[in-house]
Amino acid sequence: MTIRVAAKALEPVSFRSILGVEVAELGWDEAIALLQDRLRAKRFTRVGFLNAHIANVACTDERLRAALTGFLVFPDGIGVDIAAKILYSKPFPANLNGTDLVPRLIMATRDPLKVGLIGA
Repeated sequence: MTIRVAAKALEPVSFRSILGVEVAELGWDEAIALLQDRLRAKRFTRVGFLNAHIANVACTDERLRAALTGFLVFPDGIGVDIAAKILYSKPFPANLNGTDLVPRLIMATRDPLKVGLIGA
């Protein structure tokens, strides 16, 4: 586990490296609060989600791994959780997949938002 400043923000976030990708170690409330703080501060934040497939591809694709360093990456799925258990003896605090996190963030945020979503 490493602690660094998340994507040039002021708040310290713990990360776990999964196959070379730094993944934020946050629970639901912490993740929502962090993203809301970024929104209030109008701090541009690229958010990504690491699942087992992306972890495997990033393991051999240097460009993908490098691109993910510019993102605040959240854990997505049981495969990444299993990797965390093997590497760090404990799972991530939460499965922060995009299809659950984004709607929760939007519903929890009271201010008007501009949201751009890219993905499949």
